Amino acid sequence: MMRCAFCATLALALLIAAPAGAGEWLEDPITGCQIWNEEPVDGVEVASWSGDCENGQASGTGVLSWFHDGNLLARYEGSMTGGKVDGLGTLYYLADDGSGYDRYDAEFEAGEFEGHVVLLGANGERFEGEMVASVIEGYGSFSDNDGNRYDGEFVNGLPEGEGFSETADGEFYNGAFKAGKRHGEGVLIDELGDRYEGTFVDGFLEGWASAEGGDGTRYGGQYQAGKPHGPGLFVDSNGDVYEGQFLDGQVDGKVVLIKADGERVEQVWKNGEQVK
Repeated sequence: MMRCAFCATLALALLIAAPAGAGEWLEDPITGCQIWNEEPVDGVEVASWSGDCENGQASGTGVLSWFHDGNLLARYEGSMTGGKVDGLGTLYYLADDGSGYDRYDAEFEAGEFEGHVVLLGANGERFEGEMVASVIEGYGSFSDNDGNRYDGEFVNGLPEGEGFSETADGEFYNGAFKAGKRHGEGVLIDELGDRYEGTFVDGFLEGWASAEGGDGTRYGGQYQAGKPHGPGLFVDSNGDVYEGQFLDGQVDGKVVLIKADGERVEQVWKNGEQVK
């Protein structure tokens, strides 16, 4: 299922880019200029600001370097107002695995992401889209180093609305999302080339849907939790048509077989096996 693979990465930056709360002010040990620290962490934190200092707080354009226990945690190049990042800037933040620094080219307002953001992760992830109050909202595009990709609408940081997803193993989906899952009308092509079209609920086909197998088979009928369940019609690759009931993905009960040559045969199936 679709996940917000970059949300944890974005959250790291909020240690600097976040609204005022139960944080604290840090002072540049050389200039005494104050910088707001929204979420203090255990250890020694030191901030250094190269720009102007109005009313004792970092302001204007400059470079903010943030150290934790003597190691560079983050660097911000851009505009600040009242000790908080504000305006256009570039933020580099130490990746969670310590492999390098994630880069954010973004718009900020009073310490929060606000507007257009481009994230280039140290792990190969890339996100470009809109954020409101440090939450991804509106249209965005995400891809990772493995080949997973999503282009579409976001609500509260998760895919929601119309979108397109592609997984590293070759699965494609074009349609509606809700809270990060396929939800609503959509078309899914799985890694085997099988095509499904219908209504998805919490990631699975539900209700009437159609399917076309990469092997030439076809199905139209009811689905439940992603499997044929209820009345349906299956067309084999040789042209034979099976019409009857399905249970948890298997033919079950009385079936009418209409062979490709027109012969009509009644059968009884149980758990996908013909018993009569």
